[in-house]
Amino acid sequence: MIDHRCAVAVDHDEAVAQSFAAGGAVHIRGALDPALIADVHAAADAVFRHWSELAATGLLPAEFEAPLKRRYVPLAQLPDVAERLNASLQPFRDLALPYLGKEPEIEPNSHVRSIVLERADAHLPFHQDQTILGCRLLNIWIPLDPCGRDAPGLEVVWESWRELLQPAPAEDARFPVERVRLDPATVVGRYGEDACWRPEFRVGDAMVFAGATIHRTYVTPHMTANRMSVEIRLI
Repeated sequence: MIDHRCAVAVDHDEAVAQSFAAGGAVHIRGALDPALIADVHAAADAVFRHWSELAATGLLPAEFEAPLKRRYVPLAQLPDVAERLNASLQPFRDLALPYLGKEPEIEPNSHVRSIVLERADAHLPFHQDQTILGCRLLNIWIPLDPCGRDAPGLEVVWESWRELLQPAPAEDARFPVERVRLDPATVVGRYGEDACWRPEFRVGDAMVFAGATIHRTYVTPHMTANRMSVEIRLI
């Protein structure tokens, strides 16, 4: 049996499609220009700094309070780099087209997320995005920093995309991802520890996975760096 959980070069279209079909996820090497990634990182950094300065003086608009608390910047707040990102998505659109059965569109809530080690409250639990959005979708996850070893990465559960599990939210769940939280013991009990895939990513890589693929922030006690990533959803 072939294990498709390995990085695939962006120009190997057949291998990319085979890996996605095998487990509902594919790690793509060299998917995006590192110079573009650096520009997205800088633009998001600037927005976070600006929001933090406004919050310190009590002038942060209410609409940005939740994004700052949850450490994400909607791509709509980064129009220049968002336009360049959109122009680079054709290989992902080609993968999404047969899966979605229609011409893909970018979901409006796509964003840049910042994972800060000491902010455990912003580390995402196991969840399925399709439960949040209520529709079929394809996720494009793009790290803006090297991650998966020294910085938090992404953990996906191989072959978990064929069903939606019943969420087990905490009683005080406030945000959508917390309300669709999946119990880790239930996930591992159903799919096995071996199904948990935690790749190491380089700048320019991407992970593409189905909207029903179970995933969460991958973080360990020995990690020492923070990371940012772009989360784009094609619907």
